[in-house]
Amino acid sequence: MSPCCKPELSEADTSALSQEYALNGGQIENVVRQATIDAILYSQSASLDTLKRYCLQKLRSWD
Repeated sequence: MSPCCKPELSEADTSALSQEYALNGGQIENVVRQATIDAILYSQSASLDTLKRYCLQKLRSWD
């Protein structure tokens, strides 16, 4: 796997995301896909702020 696509979240960041956003498995998968696609297209890993934005978008699209 290319270095741009390797997950770089700490356990603390992962825990914070899971506590802040109540996503189901499908939503989590979509967030990961979106981050992976962006990593491939832009050759950089998604920041924590970007992942939070993706999570929020998934929650809003669920309503």
